[in-house]
Amino acid sequence: MHAIVIDAQRETQYVVIVVVFDANTVPYLCISDRFRALRAQLEGVKRSHSKREKQLTLETTIKVAALEQKHAVATSRLTQQVADSAAQVEKLQVEKQELLACIQTQQERLHQLQLALGGKHIVDASR
Repeated sequence: MHAIVIDAQRETQYVVIVVVFDANTVPYLCISDRFRALRAQLEGVKRSHSKREKQLTLETTIKVAALEQKHAVATSRLTQQVADSAAQVEKLQVEKQELLACIQTQQERLHQLQLALGGKHIVDASR
């Protein structure tokens, strides 16, 4: 029987892996208890990481949903403001047309009065 011992060092922690060769069997590994402990620790870290990742994914999903809701509300509010502004513009355009028509009427009336006054001056002058 032959044995090869491999020392692996990781941060001052030693793991001993023994590869055993038997003349009649396929080689197999004898793994130290420390290696098993490190493997268990790694699995625990993986589980913790997975749990934290799921938690962060959930938190992110909630935040995204809240932002989407705020965006929808803001979009709705802006759409309403646009509609209100368009209605106000239409109202002001109608009012402008009414005022222009009123000014036109007053200018025509003023012109008629000026003509009448000019005619009166002519009549008065001829007397």
